[in-house]
Amino acid sequence: MTDSDHATLVKRCTVSIADRVSFDHDLSQNPIADLRCAIVFVHAFWSGPSFTWLRHMADIVAKHDPTGVVRFVVCDTDCVSELADPPYNVDVSSGMGEVLWIHDGIVRARHGRGGQCDLGITTSSLVAECQNECRQH
Repeated sequence: MTDSDHATLVKRCTVSIADRVSFDHDLSQNPIADLRCAIVFVHAFWSGPSFTWLRHMADIVAKHDPTGVVRFVVCDTDCVSELADPPYNVDVSSGMGEVLWIHDGIVRARHGRGGQCDLGITTSSLVAECQNECRQH
């Protein structure tokens, strides 16, 4: 499957926020260290549970960030093996769909095998933090 096919699948699974989702298979265009306010979803295209989590996460983002303050970036778990190493320590092998909340290039929270958090509260907190920054500038 090509990156274009993967991007199309991602858009279909994230209908509620499809206009603001970007697919970057290896995070080369969106390195975590360069992301100011973002949610990164580490997606396994070979895993049914990962597709379920991707749809669910898109709906949570649509609910808690209706104006699109936070970027939503989806990458391919098979192309980001370096995320398994510190400082990220992402489980890139389970295929469950790992979620990272990023602020100023730092992982502020994670959901998946590497840690659990409340998806709605964590998303709302990141949105509020990013909105406050925008108001101050």
